[in-house]
Amino acid sequence: MAQLRLMTDDRELGERVLELLLPVLRDAETLLVSEPTRLNHRAGGLRVVLDVQPADAGWGGRGR
Repeated sequence: MAQLRLMTDDRELGERVLELLLPVLRDAETLLVSEPTRLNHRAGGLRVVLDVQPADAGWGGRGR
């Protein structure tokens, strides 16, 4: 499994980057992208993990 992680101590910045990044990843015809999984961040920042796979790998995740 391949994962992308977005981690920052600035929650507002992280949410904005995630808002901009998700459509780009989902529009990529060569990738399948999972829903973001939000992890705990002790300092109130943001930790998000996305599973990504090549679209031709037969992976059963949520794509576009």
